[in-house]
Amino acid sequence: MLSANISTAIMAGYDEKQKEASDFLKQMEIQWNLQITKLARGLLVERSFNKTNQLPSPGDVRRLFEYLESEIRGLDLSDQVQNLVNSNIKMATTY
Repeated sequence: MLSANISTAIMAGYDEKQKEASDFLKQMEIQWNLQITKLARGLLVERSFNKTNQLPSPGDVRRLFEYLESEIRGLDLSDQVQNLVNSNIKMATTY
């Protein structure tokens, strides 16, 4: 409806009416954007409060801990430690 008023004012040559209608249209767009943004932000905040965080069950945490503990205990680092020591000795004697 407002666009039709602007179009009519342009065709009739009413500069003042065209400016009034254009200004009103800009104001309505700004107000609409502000109100929609405010409502959308409020809705997102409300949804974040209603969201439940799923925590793993204690049994799953226990199984993960046991698996990681067994893997760490079975890890053989002797070759890697020896290689690290050798490379450090090499660097120290080179400089």
